[in-house]
Amino acid sequence: MSLGCGKMDSSDDGDGTLSVSVTRQDTYPVVIGRGRIETLPSLVGRILKTDSLFIVTDENVGELLLQRTADLFSESGMHVQSVVIPAGESSKSWAAAQNVIDALSTRGAKRRTALVALGGGVIVDMVGFVASVFMRGCPTSTSRRAFSAS
Repeated sequence: MSLGCGKMDSSDDGDGTLSVSVTRQDTYPVVIGRGRIETLPSLVGRILKTDSLFIVTDENVGELLLQRTADLFSESGMHVQSVVIPAGESSKSWAAAQNVIDALSTRGAKRRTALVALGGGVIVDMVGFVASVFMRGCPTSTSRRAFSAS
C-alpha cells in the first residue's frame, strides 16, 4: 500500500501474527556548521510558511543565544516570543511540558505557530513532544520540525 511518502506491506505469518513493514522516504534539510544560526529564519520561513514562532530554550542557552536568535527572527519579519525553562534533565518531565503548553496557550500560539528548539537534547525532546500534542489531542506524531541550534 502506498503512503504518499512511503510504503506499507503486511503479511499473515500463519500463527495468528500479523507482520507490518513500513518504509518511509521523508526528506528534510539538515544544516550543520559554524555561524549557521543566521540562516535559521529563512529556513523556518521557507519550510513552515509561518510568521509566528516561539523559541523554547533553557536558562543556560537562553543567556547565550536567546536574544540574538529572537532578533534574527524579528528582523526577518516574524512575530517572536520565547519560553525559558530550567536547565537540566529535570525539565524532561510532564510538569515542564505542561508549563510550555500553558505558556503557548495563554500567549496566543496557534496550530500553525512554529516552535524552535534552541538548545540540546532536553530542549529538542521537550519541543518535539510539545509540538506533537499542542492543539492536537493525543501524541501520535510530530507535526512540527524542531530546529536545534546551540
